[in-house]
Amino acid sequence: MQKTFTFKPRLKHGAAFLSGMIGFGAPLSALESEDLLHYRVGNVNIRPQFTGGMVYNDNVFFRSDDASRQLLAGPKEGDLINQIGPGVTFTLGENPINTLSFSYNYLHRFYADHSDVSSGDHAAALSAAVTSGKVRVSTSHSLSYLTGIQGGNN
Repeated sequence: MQKTFTFKPRLKHGAAFLSGMIGFGAPLSALESEDLLHYRVGNVNIRPQFTGGMVYNDNVFFRSDDASRQLLAGPKEGDLINQIGPGVTFTLGENPINTLSFSYNYLHRFYADHSDVSSGDHAAALSAAVTSGKVRVSTSHSLSYLTGIQGGNN
Protein backbone atom coordinates (compact mmCIF):
# COMPACT_ATOMS: atom_id res chain seq x y z
CA MET A 1 0.00 0.00 0.00
CA GLN A 2 1.40 3.38 -1.02
CA LYS A 3 0.83 6.50 1.01
CA THR A 4 0.49 9.87 -0.63
CA PHE A 5 1.68 13.06 0.95
CA THR A 6 0.02 16.37 0.17
CA PHE A 7 2.16 19.47 0.67
CA LYS A 8 0.22 22.51 1.82
CA PRO A 9 2.38 25.60 1.72
CA ARG A 10 2.30 27.57 4.93
CA LEU A 11 4.16 30.60 6.13
CA LYS A 12 6.65 28.54 8.13
CA HIS A 13 7.49 26.47 5.01
CA GLY A 14 8.07 29.65 2.99
CA ALA A 15 10.30 31.09 5.69
CA ALA A 16 12.30 27.85 5.88
CA PHE A 17 12.68 27.78 2.10
CA LEU A 18 13.78 31.42 1.98
CA SER A 19 16.31 31.01 4.77
CA GLY A 20 17.65 27.88 3.08
CA MET A 21 18.13 29.78 -0.17
CA ILE A 22 19.91 32.59 1.62
CA GLY A 23 22.09 30.28 3.73
CA PHE A 24 22.98 27.74 1.04
CA GLY A 25 22.42 29.67 -2.16
CA ALA A 26 24.99 31.10 -4.52
CA PRO A 27 27.31 33.69 -3.01
CA LEU A 28 26.17 37.26 -3.46
CA SER A 29 28.53 39.95 -4.64
CA ALA A 30 28.21 43.67 -5.14
CA LEU A 31 29.79 45.92 -7.70
CA GLU A 32 31.74 48.74 -6.13
CA SER A 33 32.11 52.08 -7.89
CA GLU A 34 35.86 51.67 -7.44
CA ASP A 35 35.73 48.68 -9.78
CA LEU A 36 34.43 50.88 -12.60
CA LEU A 37 35.91 54.29 -11.85
CA HIS A 38 39.49 53.47 -11.03
CA TYR A 39 42.17 53.46 -13.68
CA ARG A 40 45.86 52.78 -13.35
CA VAL A 41 48.59 54.01 -15.69
CA GLY A 42 51.99 52.87 -14.47
CA ASN A 43 52.30 54.09 -10.87
CA VAL A 44 49.50 56.68 -11.23
CA ASN A 45 45.94 56.00 -10.05
CA ILE A 46 43.23 57.98 -11.84
CA ARG A 47 39.76 58.36 -10.31
CA PRO A 48 37.16 60.31 -12.26
CA GLN A 49 34.11 61.49 -10.36
CA PHE A 50 30.79 63.19 -11.01
CA THR A 51 28.28 64.89 -8.74
CA GLY A 52 24.86 66.22 -9.50
CA GLY A 53 21.83 67.50 -7.73
CA MET A 54 19.02 69.98 -7.40
CA VAL A 55 18.36 72.46 -4.64
CA TYR A 56 15.74 75.11 -4.08
CA ASN A 57 16.91 78.38 -2.54
CA ASP A 58 14.22 80.74 -1.29
CA ASN A 59 16.62 83.72 -1.06
CA VAL A 60 19.02 83.60 -4.02
CA PHE A 61 20.34 87.16 -3.62
CA PHE A 62 20.74 87.11 0.21
CA ARG A 63 18.15 89.86 0.78
CA SER A 64 16.83 90.91 4.18
CA ASP A 65 13.39 90.26 5.66
CA ASP A 66 13.32 93.86 6.88
CA ALA A 67 10.68 95.83 4.92
CA SER A 68 12.72 99.07 4.98
CA ARG A 69 15.68 97.33 3.32
CA GLN A 70 13.46 95.67 0.71
CA LEU A 71 12.67 99.12 -0.71
CA LEU A 72 16.30 99.47 -1.83
CA ALA A 73 17.25 95.89 -2.70
CA GLY A 74 13.87 94.38 -3.53
CA PRO A 75 12.06 91.38 -2.08
CA LYS A 76 13.51 87.91 -1.62
CA GLU A 77 13.61 85.80 -4.78
CA GLY A 78 13.72 82.01 -4.88
CA ASP A 79 14.96 79.68 -7.61
CA LEU A 80 15.53 76.02 -8.43
CA ILE A 81 19.23 75.37 -8.95
CA ASN A 82 20.56 72.35 -10.87
CA GLN A 83 24.17 71.43 -10.16
CA ILE A 84 26.59 69.23 -12.07
CA GLY A 85 30.20 68.67 -11.17
CA PRO A 86 32.80 66.57 -12.96
CA GLY A 87 36.21 66.04 -11.42
CA VAL A 88 39.29 63.86 -11.40
CA THR A 89 41.95 62.80 -8.87
CA PHE A 90 45.47 61.67 -9.77
CA THR A 91 47.47 59.83 -7.11
CA LEU A 92 51.12 58.87 -7.46
CA GLY A 93 52.25 56.12 -5.13
CA GLU A 94 51.64 52.46 -4.42
CA ASN A 95 50.44 52.80 -0.82
CA PRO A 96 48.78 55.44 1.37
CA ILE A 97 52.02 56.01 3.29
CA ASN A 98 54.04 57.76 0.56
CA THR A 99 51.78 59.55 -1.91
CA LEU A 100 51.40 62.64 -4.03
CA SER A 101 47.85 63.53 -5.01
CA PHE A 102 46.28 66.19 -7.25
CA SER A 103 42.55 66.71 -7.69
CA TYR A 104 40.42 69.07 -9.77
CA ASN A 105 36.68 69.61 -9.48
CA TYR A 106 34.29 71.83 -11.40
CA LEU A 107 30.81 72.66 -10.14
CA HIS A 108 28.35 74.40 -12.45
CA ARG A 109 25.07 75.84 -11.18
CA PHE A 110 22.17 76.31 -13.59
CA TYR A 111 19.50 78.65 -12.20
CA ALA A 112 16.04 77.93 -13.64
CA ASP A 113 14.53 81.44 -13.38
CA HIS A 114 17.67 83.57 -13.01
CA SER A 115 19.88 82.18 -15.78
CA ASP A 116 21.99 85.36 -15.78
CA VAL A 117 23.59 84.28 -12.49
CA SER A 118 24.37 80.69 -13.60
CA SER A 119 28.04 80.09 -12.88
CA GLY A 120 30.83 77.61 -12.47
CA ASP A 121 33.30 77.14 -9.63
CA HIS A 122 36.76 75.59 -9.90
CA ALA A 123 38.61 73.83 -7.10
CA ALA A 124 42.08 72.25 -7.15
CA ALA A 125 43.95 70.50 -4.35
CA LEU A 126 47.46 69.16 -3.97
CA SER A 127 48.53 66.91 -1.10
CA ALA A 128 51.60 64.86 -0.30
CA ALA A 129 52.68 62.51 2.45
CA VAL A 130 56.08 60.93 3.07
CA THR A 131 56.90 58.52 5.89
CA SER A 132 60.36 57.38 6.92
CA GLY A 133 60.61 55.31 10.06
CA LYS A 134 58.68 57.08 12.81
CA VAL A 135 58.64 60.44 11.03
CA ARG A 136 55.76 61.45 8.79
CA VAL A 137 55.61 64.69 6.84
CA SER A 138 52.40 65.69 5.10
CA THR A 139 51.07 68.79 3.41
CA SER A 140 47.85 69.81 1.75
CA HIS A 141 47.04 72.90 -0.31
CA SER A 142 43.89 73.98 -2.11
CA LEU A 143 42.84 76.73 -4.47
CA SER A 144 39.27 77.74 -5.35
CA TYR A 145 38.00 80.14 -7.99
CA LEU A 146 34.36 81.04 -7.30
CA THR A 147 32.59 82.86 -10.11
CA GLY A 148 29.01 82.90 -8.88
CA ILE A 149 27.03 84.88 -6.35
CA GLN A 150 28.86 83.14 -3.50
CA GLY A 151 32.20 84.22 -4.97
CA GLY A 152 31.18 87.89 -5.08
CA ASN A 153 30.80 88.28 -8.84
CA ASN A 154 27.45 89.48 -10.17
